[in-house]
Amino acid sequence: MAAEVSAECCSAENSSRRDSRKGLYRGLAENFSRRDATEKSKGKVSTKVKLSGACLLAGCSGLTLLYMGDTPSARLPSSIFVFLLFVGLVQANYQAGRLPRVIATHFGKSGMANGWQTKGVSFYTEALLVLLAASIAFGVPRLIEMLPVSLVNLQNKEYWFAPERRADTLAYFRAQFAWFGCALLAFLLVVYELVFRANLVFPHQLNTTAFVAVLFAFLAFVMIWAVRLILHFSRPTQ
Repeated sequence: MAAEVSAECCSAENSSRRDSRKGLYRGLAENFSRRDATEKSKGKVSTKVKLSGACLLAGCSGLTLLYMGDTPSARLPSSIFVFLLFVGLVQANYQAGRLPRVIATHFGKSGMANGWQTKGVSFYTEALLVLLAASIAFGVPRLIEMLPVSLVNLQNKEYWFAPERRADTLAYFRAQFAWFGCALLAFLLVVYELVFRANLVFPHQLNTTAFVAVLFAFLAFVMIWAVRLILHFSRPTQ
């Protein structure tokens, strides 16, 4: 009788062990499945961020180069700049509630974070950079207007600042620098979005592929913008 009870107990224990092992294996399999799904999801999000960021800046730069032409009106670029400011405010409000008190703001060549700031300091820095973009877009043309012609470094300036052409020249400057401000502000917004997303994962790592893409897009715009500006003022007979 005792032997039967002992055998039944051993059988129950073995069955319990088998069940626990099955449960353990099942749990591990589910964890691996969830991890794979998460990694795939992150990969898809990362790819979307690369494409959306690069496309946003490339689109802004392309539209800027397409529409700025030789048109002296600053109305369109000024409107776009105000719209980008609104986008920046929405972006900052969205990010502020989702970031920790201390965030990664500097990244090495590999994209890994190697410098941190408090969230408040980071947003103050962003505000100063936006102010810099606005100063370039609207302050530089105003400064050129206030300076005497002798202090303006411009080809054929006697021709372009002659009384009959001065208003058109200043209007051209206002339009071109407003376009430049739009491209600079778009670049800053994309970079801060990449920094925000880098702080959502651990370890914090910047998407260097997307960053390099938007950086080269912005530098290409700056080069084309500068060449067009130089060529425009190198032709004194128009």
